[in-house]
Amino acid sequence: DCISCDKCIPVCPNDANFVYEVEPQDLDYVNYRWRDGRLQEAPGGHFTVERAHQIANYADFCNDCGNCDVFCPEDGGPFVEKPRFFASIESWQRDRGVGFYVRPGTRDSIWGRFAGGAEYLLQLDRDRAEALFKTGDLELDIDLRTHRLRGRRGQPPAAAEEAPPIDMLPYHVLRTLLAGVLDARRTHFVNCGRD
Repeated sequence: DCISCDKCIPVCPNDANFVYEVEPQDLDYVNYRWRDGRLQEAPGGHFTVERAHQIANYADFCNDCGNCDVFCPEDGGPFVEKPRFFASIESWQRDRGVGFYVRPGTRDSIWGRFAGGAEYLLQLDRDRAEALFKTGDLELDIDLRTHRLRGRRGQPPAAAEEAPPIDMLPYHVLRTLLAGVLDARRTHFVNCGRD
């Protein structure tokens, strides 16, 4: 319900809130399910990003003072509702809440923890148009053009046939966040060290 008014940006005493841009998108995606020891496509969901202009929070600078919430015309200020990015993998691991850590480089990477504590890693290999998506003990190679499975590493879990499908929504969230915060059109603490 964010109206992207940006009032939370200048009122943060620690400069923890920032703006980034993402590519609007509207796509159907597939999940994967174990069958006969192999991952096969299963019904997925729909992923939509309507607004390019987004707001996030740099968690290591935020002291949860709530000043941004006071000025926010919607319910829930950015320090609560917006993606929280951390300065180091160590601070991300210590926090244990929903949040993200980005490591730019030859293979840009993003670690994400979602509601419920599930953790994921997405690492891009743009030269091969491939992404490594790690969920639990399973590593999936995903085609960046089609967002479909190219290969996997890791064994099926015990009773894999009864396991819930592998949800690919976190993959789409992570790839969108990574592209957005590393976009050089907006400079902030997550991408300021990027060449």
